Amino acid sequence: MLNEKFKEWQSGSLPYYELTEEIHQFHKKNQEIWKLFNYSDRAFVLHLAKKEFDMLTEDEKQNYIDLFDE
Repeated sequence: MLNEKFKEWQSGSLPYYELTEEIHQFHKKNQEIWKLFNYSDRAFVLHLAKKEFDMLTEDEKQNYIDLFDE
């Protein structure tokens, strides 16, 4: 977690440039999440969440079978 990286930096065990990279990566991931929720169809986002938590019904799996071609 980013909070842990700040603690490492404060204790002197993490250089500043590594902390800034961690912040950058954290921000980048948050931008991806924001785009997903703001530019995607709500049904698709709900499907991804249900898939992540293994909550899809068999019917839902069949309806979105093309999404599972990974």
